[in-house]
Order: sequence, then C-alpha cells, then structure tokens
Amino acid sequence: MKDLTPSCSFNRFLPKWGPTVRSGFQRGRSPILARVSGRDQRALVRLKVNTLRLTQGLPSCVAAALDDRGRHGGVRVMIMVVPEPVMPQRIIAHLDMDAFFAAVEERERPQFTGLPIVVGADPLDGSGRGVVSTANYPARVYGIHSALPISQAWRRSEWARRQGKPAVVFLRPNFAQYTETSGRIRAIVERHASTIEQAGIDELYVDLSATGSYEQAREIAQAIKRDIAAKERLTASIGLGPNKLIAKIASDAHKPDGLTVVEAQDAEAFLAPLSVRKIPGIGPKTEAALRQQHVTVVQDLKRFSEVDLVEHFGKWGRALYERARGRDEDPVQETDEVKSIGEQETFARDTLDSQTLMEHIKCMGRDVLARLAGAGYSSFRTVVVTVRFADFETKSRSRTLPRPTDSVKDVEVEAMKLFLPFLDRRENPRRKLIRLIGVRVEKLGREESRHSGARSSHSKSIRVQDPGHVSSGLLPDLLKD
Repeated sequence: MKDLTPSCSFNRFLPKWGPTVRSGFQRGRSPILARVSGRDQRALVRLKVNTLRLTQGLPSCVAAALDDRGRHGGVRVMIMVVPEPVMPQRIIAHLDMDAFFAAVEERERPQFTGLPIVVGADPLDGSGRGVVSTANYPARVYGIHSALPISQAWRRSEWARRQGKPAVVFLRPNFAQYTETSGRIRAIVERHASTIEQAGIDELYVDLSATGSYEQAREIAQAIKRDIAAKERLTASIGLGPNKLIAKIASDAHKPDGLTVVEAQDAEAFLAPLSVRKIPGIGPKTEAALRQQHVTVVQDLKRFSEVDLVEHFGKWGRALYERARGRDEDPVQETDEVKSIGEQETFARDTLDSQTLMEHIKCMGRDVLARLAGAGYSSFRTVVVTVRFADFETKSRSRTLPRPTDSVKDVEVEAMKLFLPFLDRRENPRRKLIRLIGVRVEKLGREESRHSGARSSHSKSIRVQDPGHVSSGLLPDLLKD
C-alpha cells in the first residue's frame, strides 16, 4: 500500500479548488481527509486506497488528478465529497413590557388614564424615603425615572403642578397583581414559542432561531405584541437580534410599543453610536472610568484591545471587549424558578436603635417564611441580610446552612446573627445610622410532588410592600372624591 503524503502529485491540484486550502493529509494513514473551502463549495474530501468510486458533480480538478484507470500515483482511490452542514442563524427576541407596574395600575384604575403615574414609596409630601419603582411615560416628561429618590420625584411633580400641568399620581406597589399579570403574559408567549427565559417580572428572552429567518421572527413578534395588547391591554417592546445582548438593547430603541430588528451583519453598526451605558453591566463607576479615557460611545470603546481592557477592568474587560463588538454566546435558558424571596424596609427616619432594628429583622424573617410557603417552596438554605446606611453605602451578608430548613426560628436566628455586627464596630466602625434593612432567603427547595406541579412566573427576588395604597396628596381635586 502506497502512502499519500503532502508531497504527492495529487496535492498540487488542491489549490485549484479555491483561495483557501487546508490539507489534512497525514503520512501512513487511510482514510485521509482534506478540508477545502472554495468559492462555491465547501467539502470534505475522503481519499481511500485500493477502491475507486467517483461521485457525480465532483470539481473537474479532482478528476484531473486521476488517470484513465482511476489511479493516483499508481494507487486506486475513492473520492467522496461530503457537503458541510449549514448551521441555522441565531435569532433571539427580548420582550420588555412598557412601564410595567405603572401600566398595570393605569389599566386597573381607569380614572388615572393619561395622568403621570409613579409606583414606589410613599412621598409623604416630600419627606418620604425610598425610591421610584416605575414611572409611566407622562411622568418621565417631568424627569422622573426608576430609582430616583421619591422625595425628588415629589418636588419635580410639584414644580410641574405649579406650571399648570397634571400632578403625579403616586401609588404603592401591588406585587401580587404584577406577578399574576406577568404569568399571563408568559402564557401568551408560550403559545408562539417554546424556548423562553424569564429574565424578570416584566421581561423575557425567546429563542426564535427555528423560524429560519428574521422575516418569520418579525411576524411572530408582531403576533405576540397583538395578543398582549388584546388580552392584557398592555404594550410591549420587542428587540430581535443575533444574540441576547443585541436583542435587549434593541428592545429599548423604540419604546413604547416598539419592534426593532438588528441582523447579525448590522450589529456593530447598531451599537457604534450608542452610549456605553447601553451595554448591560456598565454602571456609573465603569462609565466614569471610561470617560477618563475619553470613551463615551461604543465606537470609542473599540479603540482598545482586549489586553488593554483586561488590564483596566480585570475579567470584566474581556466581556466588555466582546460586547462592544456585538458578540454574546449566552444561550436562552429555559428556567422559571424564583431565585430568592425577601423583604426590605426603608425607615421614615435613619436609626441605630437596636431594639427597633432587631424587631424589624424578626418580623421580616417571619413574613419571608410565610411567603416561602405561599410560593410553593418547602425549604431554604441561605439567609441574606442587607443594610443601607444613611450615606447610601450598602452591604449584604449571608450564611448558607448545612442542610435545607423551613424553620421560622432558623431564619430569625441567622438573620439576627448576620445583622448584629452592623450595630457595633465590626461592620459599622463609624456608627452610621441605618436607612434600610432587608432579609431574604435563597437556595430554595420544593418537595418533589409539589415541584412538578408548581411554577413561578419570574426569576427576580420578590420584595413586598403594602399594596394598593394611593398617596392622594398630589391627586387632582376631581380625583380626591
């Protein structure tokens, strides 16, 4: 048996196949593979000694390598051309409900239709603590947005009222209503697609790669939007892209009630003019660090090599390099499990009174356990305590138990043990007053029989506040009665 080596006469014909040739010939092995990429064809060429079979449609240069008797260098060969499989293009949708909490409130309270609405803490005539959870679009015209201190939201509303504009309606959150609505929205999406990842109570990812084209994916997205509007009287914005990163940014491009499509070849151009804050994961600190390097938009970020970004930001720099180029391999993961259940409370006045704080810790622990059972879970393993000081510095401490438990005593004891250091120099050496405390449990478990039949509608932590409270201080006179 004669070897086919890279120096044999057949090898000189390979370059005729196209501009790129990667030969896989190895001495003394049979069969031998060569991968060839041509202008019109990509194939695997299998050469096997002592046999001859010429398949139809072979490039003429392959036939030219053989003599009239099907021999190559005196050796009979078999040549088979096997087309490489074409991988389907990835098409991911990100659905984001528009001003979700406020939109649900407006739907449930038609007397507020068209008015600026803020869902969040009670403003208490400008002295309230806490922040805005959601502001609808009329409220955003006043400069009110999520995470804005509620006292500032009140002042901006008062300024608008003095200008003769409608005053803001301030509402306390009703999480039970939002969770129920979120579940129905997911059920609508499930009628159109099967691979769904719940990213939050008001957003989810959908893998639409099976549609085969952006045209078909767009039709499905439009059908989802129509069904949500018809059945829930709410609007959603959807982004379509080659990955979760592009889809998420695209869903925010034309809110409210938008549908934005960004195909793979357009992803980098789509990102280039956007603020770096549009890239998920870039917060105020990273933005400030980038601004010092004269980076304000994504195109600026592409001036830096991966090595430069890793040097500045550590492992996050590698992800930043990829995201600036619109690349993201994160799959759509089908999960609907609640990751944690918890409560938090912002005090009317900052305090360091140990009796008051410990009593609140115990009450929140009991409430969390009640919600754990109500959500269909039978146990937890991790207890987390969060403390926010008067200067807004926030710390969290946690402990994971050796085995699952559903004991109220366990959550109370562990929460108090985690919290006590915040009352002395261990965690609070400057004796700062405390503004907010929170307790949550993680690593949740179900009994097997309950796990198979119970499903949760979102994956974010559940935090509870008094639902349904309307702060009437800013309601127009016609709504006060």
